[in-house]
Amino acid sequence: MRIENVAVSHRKKSDCSSWLVYWESNTKTKSTKCSVIGCSNQAEVGAQVIKPSVGKKIVFIVPLCQEHEAVANEALDVKESATFVLADKQGSCTG
Repeated sequence: MRIENVAVSHRKKSDCSSWLVYWESNTKTKSTKCSVIGCSNQAEVGAQVIKPSVGKKIVFIVPLCQEHEAVANEALDVKESATFVLADKQGSCTG
């Protein structure tokens, strides 16, 4: 699946200590590896991304390494097993 990072100027703020905590809380799992195909780096951030196939207004959180989270204006391919969480304020925030 193809994703793009949300531009810094359009990023939402999380009520959690981080978007990665938000993702882990909502999926009830601990992030391990970056979601980008072929990347074996540790997932360090919950990145705000869009799925161009869905539209540019729906923002999701997915675990990425710092290197891939910093990629702007470029599409990234993520693993089919990647779990996306909607970046809304309705999600759980424990941790």
